[in-house]
Amino acid sequence: MKKYIIRAIYALILSFFFILLLYNPICLWEHRPVNKHLNVFVWGDLLVPKSIKEFEKETGISVTCHYYSSNEELLVKLKQQKGQGYDIVFPSDYAIKILADEGYLKPLDKKRLDFIKNIDPFLLNQRFDPNNQYSYPYVWETYGIIIDKDQLNHPFEPTWSQLFDANIIDYKIAMTPDPVEAVALAAHFLYGNLRELNTIEIQQVLDLLKKQSSWVESYADYRAKYLISTKNCPVAFLRSSMLPQIAPEQANVEFLYPNGEIFVSFENMAITSTCEKEDLAYQFMNYFFQADIMKDQMEACPLFPSIGSAVYSATNLDNRFIKAYEEAILRKNFMFFYYFIPPDTIRKIWVDTKS
Repeated sequence: MKKYIIRAIYALILSFFFILLLYNPICLWEHRPVNKHLNVFVWGDLLVPKSIKEFEKETGISVTCHYYSSNEELLVKLKQQKGQGYDIVFPSDYAIKILADEGYLKPLDKKRLDFIKNIDPFLLNQRFDPNNQYSYPYVWETYGIIIDKDQLNHPFEPTWSQLFDANIIDYKIAMTPDPVEAVALAAHFLYGNLRELNTIEIQQVLDLLKKQSSWVESYADYRAKYLISTKNCPVAFLRSSMLPQIAPEQANVEFLYPNGEIFVSFENMAITSTCEKEDLAYQFMNYFFQADIMKDQMEACPLFPSIGSAVYSATNLDNRFIKAYEEAILRKNFMFFYYFIPPDTIRKIWVDTKS
């Protein structure tokens, strides 16, 4: 008898929910959680998959990462889609200004960010985003000259002349494959600063780069470290993030900053102007701007974190990387690459240089 009573009660409960769903489905679903999902447009190696999974588990917010390989690709896709489809982006310094000026970034509500006080102050308030209205630097890197002392026949003084002056160069070099960087380096060598160039000055930059091509072994980025370690050339223009990939036992290899300003690149986190999930976006920013998350990021892809304490908690970093970081923050005299020559002109210069 008891068994039949239980079955009858169970049947009544099912009938109640069926009728409720049939006549008033809204009351069952009106309290469903809002779609907790973010679309993040980011460099291919900038976010550690483990950290993304931990963020999803901790917050219940799912993340889809869309990847780009250059700022130009980021700019083109955002413009093509009118900013739609992405909530958070990671533009480099000069791209921040372009996106902000064209209305693709949302001004940040700093009261909702709990990490600002932890960011190294010297990284803030840069010319591409005064007062950090639209972005905060997530990671950064420097540019310098790496040398193999065993291959050089004379003392090496760290100046940009070691890349551009035919009167002192008697060796092959590895040069950046990025036309924006190459033009900026040549202009800085010729004129001492970066500014708008006139037609004559642009031609002088082109002439210098064409002349330099005769002692360039390769226009290489990631491969530069291999060209050095395999003794294909003794000098290379190199990013600091490449340093940990050079074998620590190669004591003959040294990374140097030329005198004066240090070329740097910042990768910044920003919220798109079309983002409709600001609460989720701020949760994402607050999570990834933690020192322990940055430590994991740096161990996977060795870029300097904007929260400096993370540098010394990492376990797999070459001493030359630490030295480059400490010298950069000691000098704090930064210079950024940007389009001070129109992009079409830069591309033409680069084609002429390598033809």
